[in-house]
Amino acid sequence: MAKKRDGMSPEEWAEWEARYDRTTRLLEERLAYHEAKIAEEKDARERAERRARERRERFRRLVPFQ
Repeated sequence: MAKKRDGMSPEEWAEWEARYDRTTRLLEERLAYHEAKIAEEKDARERAERRARERRERFRRLVPFQ
């Protein structure tokens, strides 16, 4: 005959659920922070590339023999 497993008491279940909810919330906050940082870095990289492209264009117009 199989041994009956004891479940968690309602208090233990409430504690576990509270820890789970807190951990989930913290992970979601951390994920949102990193997604925002990645978006900022991508935007900064695109701005830098655009500035470099504009500088190259201005230089080409000034120096026609390239």
